[in-house]
Amino acid sequence: MAAVNVRRALAGIPPLIQLPELTAIAGRRSVDMAAGGYLGHVDPLTGKVPVEQLLEQAGFNGQAAELLYHSQGALSLLANEVAEAWFMDSSHQLVLLSLEFRYIGIGIMGNRQG
Repeated sequence: MAAVNVRRALAGIPPLIQLPELTAIAGRRSVDMAAGGYLGHVDPLTGKVPVEQLLEQAGFNGQAAELLYHSQGALSLLANEVAEAWFMDSSHQLVLLSLEFRYIGIGIMGNRQG
């Protein structure tokens, strides 16, 4: 989040604010994808977009985005690795530098290998 907020500040955009409710949803999504052995917005078993249902159940509505990243790298390097990858991709960059997005939740799932 800090790496993203530095880039937002450089662009003159207010920082994202981490909300516990969104972090809980992001955590659930991370665990779900790891348990299901997939990385994607659509659950391959149901064909549904789980984050939409989770946000609705938590009372969130309006503009939403789910950014995903997979790494086998060192945890100590992960934050900068993710930010670099997202900002290299124009669609992710548009989301991260959007004035419409003000809140963030961060989920991570791993084991001793990745």
